[in-house]
Amino acid sequence: MKSFIGRRLHITVKLLNKYMASDLITRKKLARTCLNKTRYANMGEVCDIMAIIWEERKQSLNFYKCKHCGGYHLTSQKQLNKKKRK
Repeated sequence: MKSFIGRRLHITVKLLNKYMASDLITRKKLARTCLNKTRYANMGEVCDIMAIIWEERKQSLNFYKCKHCGGYHLTSQKQLNKKKRK
């Protein structure tokens, strides 16, 4: 697991309680899917950082709302529409 030393963490009490009450496998999953990622609180932060990354690296990113922390995370993965098209 990555070290959290020197990182700015945005963790909610609800997420911390969920983490502490979980077994080891669930803790590892939470760390991989949420805790090890930078959390953005609102769409303004997401837009700002995406613009900065585009200007610096010309890298196009997507974002998603996290079901664990309620914030937003960035991803380089293409977003898939979960609804099946007919």
